[in-house]
Amino acid sequence: MANNFIEHCGVANSTKWSAALDCCPAPTLRLNVVVTNEIATIASLRAAAALSRNLGAQITLISAKAVSRRFPLEQPPIDIELLESRLFRLVYEAGITGQEVRIQLCLCRNRYQGLRSVLLPHSIIVLARSEPPWSRWEDRLKQFLTELGHQVISFGIRSQIANQVPASTPFCPGLGHGCNKVIRKGSRE
Repeated sequence: MANNFIEHCGVANSTKWSAALDCCPAPTLRLNVVVTNEIATIASLRAAAALSRNLGAQITLISAKAVSRRFPLEQPPIDIELLESRLFRLVYEAGITGQEVRIQLCLCRNRYQGLRSVLLPHSIIVLARSEPPWSRWEDRLKQFLTELGHQVISFGIRSQIANQVPASTPFCPGLGHGCNKVIRKGSRE
């Protein structure tokens, strides 16, 4: 039977980019940020960082990437290292300092099912919604997550937030020096 899910994990912080999950004890509270679009994800990361500082919570950035059934999940047509570096860059551009961010990249057949597989029951998700509403994938995502029993902290962002987001940085500390390698947590059927 073919796998429907593969997860790659890593940990990022402001002083060192690392892939060692064992360095972090399991937090009592985890704030999850699901990757939607760049601006909304950066806004969600910033909000999660502010909440995390007050609550002592761990931040987890989750990206669920659908892979066509024509390709095995173990050999997707997507460059995994490029996807990982984009996730590290989102954390970097969010300006999160002094806090570790757990990064989960989930390769799956369906984004919704991938999220269902990686999120723990009754998870807390921080989700920014783009405004104006020409793309409302975030609203459908919020409804899906709420129906699964997760707690979704949702807020709208205006296009003016784009002025607050730093320009893409071609070089992130640690990337390209072997620090962006991730460990395979395992696969599920």
